Amino acid sequence: LNDSARINCLNELSEGYLPIQTDSARIYASQALAAAEKISYTTGKAKAYKNLTRRECILQTDFASAEKYANMCLAFSIQAGDDRLIAWGWFALGYTSWVLCKFPKSIEAYEKAIPLYEKENDTSNLAEVYQQLRLAAREWGRYEKGLQYELKYQHLSGTNDYEMMEKLYSALGDYETALEYTRKSPSQGEWQDMDIGTIFYHRKQYDSAMHYYRRFGNWVKGTVHIGKFYALVGEVHLANKQYDTALAYLTNALNLQKKANDRNQVMQALALLGKTYMETGAYDSAFKTTRELLKMADETGARQYSRDAHFLLYKLFKQFQKLESAYTHLEQYNILKDTIDLDLSAQKLLIVKTITEKEK
Repeated sequence: LNDSARINCLNELSEGYLPIQTDSARIYASQALAAAEKISYTTGKAKAYKNLTRRECILQTDFASAEKYANMCLAFSIQAGDDRLIAWGWFALGYTSWVLCKFPKSIEAYEKAIPLYEKENDTSNLAEVYQQLRLAAREWGRYEKGLQYELKYQHLSGTNDYEMMEKLYSALGDYETALEYTRKSPSQGEWQDMDIGTIFYHRKQYDSAMHYYRRFGNWVKGTVHIGKFYALVGEVHLANKQYDTALAYLTNALNLQKKANDRNQVMQALALLGKTYMETGAYDSAFKTTRELLKMADETGARQYSRDAHFLLYKLFKQFQKLESAYTHLEQYNILKDTIDLDLSAQKLLIVKTITEKEK
């Protein structure tokens, strides 16, 4: 093959290798990109950058490069006028920005993909966009907006009613009813086990929570999600006041999430570690960890983590009788708590309305 036909073949080879051999995928994508640049083949460049973006997202070790490649894919897709590639480019930019905690940029990119997928009547990808929008909004601390996206995702994806009701009752804090719906759901798999474990955790049934978390751990062993497993188990040990074990799991979780540059999960691990250090009297480590959390939360706008960091710092300064500093952090905590509580109240009203309509 020659010219654009050869470039198309190289890109297809790269795409084929992505699930099984990422190094080969990179080699073919790079060859396609170099050849496309020589003959100014815009679609070939867009597809090569698409494959390079996907490779980094699969490896989950360099999301900064993934974001850069997604931007290049989008630019060349727009130049080529290929709506499907443009939609994918916006989706990829939304995803990479979300992992890097650039929440407003992420949501804006996802929303630009929506009319393109609607135009193509692509329900599957449209549902995926709304699912990712839900995650971005919730991790940004915008809970009502997150629920609105969740409801659209469930409508498009055909999520079974049991799973939908479980999520709604969990968000409402009615974990007993949520558990009833979860047990009726035909869905199975790692995320179902994690959800059940989380329900038991909130019910303070820690042995049952650990049972399901370990099942989740067996599913994700050897994958990029193992850091999430460590954080969940560490949180249970923290609740059981088994601080040394909690520290071991949470430190592992933090190291893995930092390696992946997954700032959402990094903030979760930092929040749990800060609490654990404070409980053990390791105040220097508690201050250092919590300040790192506050800096990252303020940078990303994840206001729920800013709230938690201010509350931890208030307690730490109060412990050392530094009352002026303690008061400053308490004041910031109260401001954020009030804002988030209003958002949660709006979410609860929407949940009650949705549940009532469903039960009717």
